[in-house]
Amino acid sequence: MTARARLTDALVLSARPRAREYAIHDTALQVFMLRVQPNGARSWVFPRDGGDGPLNRNSLWNFWKKTRETAGIVADARLHDLRHSHASHAVMNGESLHVAGRLLGHRRASTTNRYVHLDDATLSHAAERVALAIRRKLCDTDCSEILGSEELKRCPASGDM
Repeated sequence: MTARARLTDALVLSARPRAREYAIHDTALQVFMLRVQPNGARSWVFPRDGGDGPLNRNSLWNFWKKTRETAGIVADARLHDLRHSHASHAVMNGESLHVAGRLLGHRRASTTNRYVHLDDATLSHAAERVALAIRRKLCDTDCSEILGSEELKRCPASGDM
């Protein structure tokens, strides 16, 4: 189940900070809610060391470095690379570019298009699906009108392969 939540970015690293609405899975939302206490005693999801405010750049870098080492992520990976991975995995698992963009909070598909990177297996499967569609169309056609006798023997649509 996914909840819609309006979160204000506590760590403002953008030149144009704005409140954004994100689709967040219930599990992630529960983790966020556990970290933020309603009485304001702990109002930061990602507090700086000591808990008296939001993460600053230095604390964020230390957090990312420790997380990267723990997860076994390559040392030159940037925190921002996770956004590219998120978009790529969304598309490789069947989501449209539009949906992937909305998950990232993008306004334009052209922005999301720069984020998505497809792996070889995804491209190979896509090529197979296209070939299968062409093969099905050929089955609707009398291949003998198009192909010579030797080609007809190798034609996938003829069922001899």
